[in-house]
Amino acid sequence: MSLPVKEGTSHRIYKNTTLQNVVVTLDYGSRPSSFYDEDYGKRLNKFTTDKFSLTLKHGLPDQPFRVNNAKLGSSFIFTNGLVIAIMPRDRYVSFEDTALPMVRRMKEYVQEVIGDDRVLRVMIRKLNIWQVVDMKDEPDAYLNTLKPVVFSDAFLNATNHAPYQKDEEGVLFEKLGWSESGVSLTVRSAFVKVPNKEAVYNLVLDLEVISGDEKFTKSDGMLRNMKDLNQYMFDAFLWCLNDDMIKQMEGEQ
Repeated sequence: MSLPVKEGTSHRIYKNTTLQNVVVTLDYGSRPSSFYDEDYGKRLNKFTTDKFSLTLKHGLPDQPFRVNNAKLGSSFIFTNGLVIAIMPRDRYVSFEDTALPMVRRMKEYVQEVIGDDRVLRVMIRKLNIWQVVDMKDEPDAYLNTLKPVVFSDAFLNATNHAPYQKDEEGVLFEKLGWSESGVSLTVRSAFVKVPNKEAVYNLVLDLEVISGDEKFTKSDGMLRNMKDLNQYMFDAFLWCLNDDMIKQMEGEQ
């Protein structure tokens, strides 16, 4: 099924953003315990010394480790098989300005430390939140009123429902999925109470794009082509929203 696109849009940075965080993951495949030997430790320390000016002890494959990027206000997480970059909203400017420098370091880790020139899959996930305060009425009834205020008719009437995972049941109110040309896109929606805050709820729009296509997984061209994956997400995000909500993001209302 074709990926959702809101016609006539081009990528831009909005004045009013609902973006909470961005997560990029490179899946290079898990390795046996013997892989994380003394030689791996030497390669890792050379990498972290050259790129981050630090040395560290690792506990892989059992214990992930974390490296903070103070300049970008973001973090890397290294596990057995995955390299993950987490970028919160307060320092996030754009995918090109904030995410791609992180992806460059992740790609270099796979090349220089793991020893591969490609990964199995690349993933981008973006979490958007609208917060509702002083909500003392029945949440389900309020959600039914809120949906058309935020979401487009195309989103509300979509029929390509995706199955829930066990941890999503009873949390999500919608999960949609698309797949086209080696790219899969999932959109999850939820309306959840904020812990430790009375009468405060979050309306959540969670988008994730995944691809194993060599256009995105090969080190050569990864940075350039990852922008295409981000464009898929941008198109899908706007497709989910109604025009009035987009105008509010633009600062026109």
